[in-house]
Amino acid sequence: MTSRQQLGLWVVAALAACLLLAAVLLWRHRSAEAYFSTFLVGDPHRGRHAFQKNGCGHCHPVNGAGTGKASDLGFRRTEKNTLNQLVVEMWNHAPEMWKKMRDERISYP
Repeated sequence: MTSRQQLGLWVVAALAACLLLAAVLLWRHRSAEAYFSTFLVGDPHRGRHAFQKNGCGHCHPVNGAGTGKASDLGFRRTEKNTLNQLVVEMWNHAPEMWKKMRDERISYP
């Protein structure tokens, strides 16, 4: 094999490696985008309105602002912040929350 043929082979291999790298980076970018888009759906202004309308701030402070009867919803972070984790925490939190609401005679929104 001549040196010219070897150079051509190396150029083809380098181009193939670059294309493979670009494909992997694009695939990872799309999968990360899909992961975060499912967790961060919604409008923060609508969320704030729902939080206020439903009276969540009566017990829950956010980032230190509000009453301290229940956990602060702004500072608390888990290691795996996924939509499934949020749903599980809310599901497990509901019975205790309802009991405290009955004790304080707060109607369910």
